[in-house]
Amino acid sequence: MVSTHKCKIIVIFLLLAVFFIFWIIKAGFQYYTDQTRYSGTIIGQYLKTVHPSFILQNPNNPKEKVDIVLTMFFQEEDRVISPVLVSEGLYFILTKWYEEEPPRIMFLNENSLKEINIKWPENISDFYVKKIYVYDQKIYLALLAKNYGIPDRIYVVSKTGGIAREVCDNVDLHSHGDSSAQMDGVPIQYRDGLICYSWDDPSIEFVNEEREEKLFSLPVGTAMLMKGWYEEGKSLLLWSENPNYGIVVDLKGEVLFEIYRSLFWGTSSWDVYGNVDNAILLKSMSIRDYDYVPGIDKLYFLRRENIKHFDSGIYDVSTGNMIPLHWKNIISPKGWAKVDYDKEYFDSLSNSAKAEIR
Repeated sequence: MVSTHKCKIIVIFLLLAVFFIFWIIKAGFQYYTDQTRYSGTIIGQYLKTVHPSFILQNPNNPKEKVDIVLTMFFQEEDRVISPVLVSEGLYFILTKWYEEEPPRIMFLNENSLKEINIKWPENISDFYVKKIYVYDQKIYLALLAKNYGIPDRIYVVSKTGGIAREVCDNVDLHSHGDSSAQMDGVPIQYRDGLICYSWDDPSIEFVNEEREEKLFSLPVGTAMLMKGWYEEGKSLLLWSENPNYGIVVDLKGEVLFEIYRSLFWGTSSWDVYGNVDNAILLKSMSIRDYDYVPGIDKLYFLRRENIKHFDSGIYDVSTGNMIPLHWKNIISPKGWAKVDYDKEYFDSLSNSAKAEIR
């Protein structure tokens, strides 16, 4: 009896010691991650509003935000997509939901909202604008073909307007995974061009106005889905459906490390919406429609909070920490701008959004 009693005491002591050590490690991890600061501004778009509306949020303090409400447009009639915030203002695409008309590139600055006049090709009605990419002097447009049997296109226009010119007619903007469950294959801005899927074969390529260059073939292992940057300009996040895991590769397709592997039957997947030097803006999704089984990664129990399914948040690439934004069913993530949060400047944009188009 004495021996059994002593064994129980030892077991209890060991369990308490393990718990105490874990608590110390978790507290240290959280203290360390709380010191991290992020540059730029997070951009989202409200899902259920009368007027199309964006949110500009401070990544270091979610309570600091500015809403931009486009009061001259209506969600039921006007399709507003792809907001891009740069130093001179906010660009976005405007089309009509139920009308066949060319897309409009809109520009909002501190003084006004105006349309950039573009001369589109005659076949522009055969495509949807999937996303725009703003550079110093130009804007790239990723055009998704309405006919799934033909390649998609990349076009370029000057920021000042003019003729829209074709950059590449051989890209694939469609998802290689279940598009009802997750997002992959959205072109990624890189230097003076884009990284995207090739139409010819399962591969990743770089395209700009001068060349089209294959970077590496897919899959890498069983990872077929290009999610976006892991570290911007350096490494990409790829995802595998079966088995379910995420890897980080360089621009030659060489595996650097595994970032996530789902335990048991987990179906978690990360959709990437933007990056800064030390973090990713992501949304937690599933690789199989809405049949979601949460996965647990290596740091799951050390974090103060994890990003829950269908919610968005920040993933810190230097620590592995997660900071949920609690946007589920309210706001869709759209990007992480390189413009630092500036309430006075963003308020001026918000005021301009209420004026008529010039």
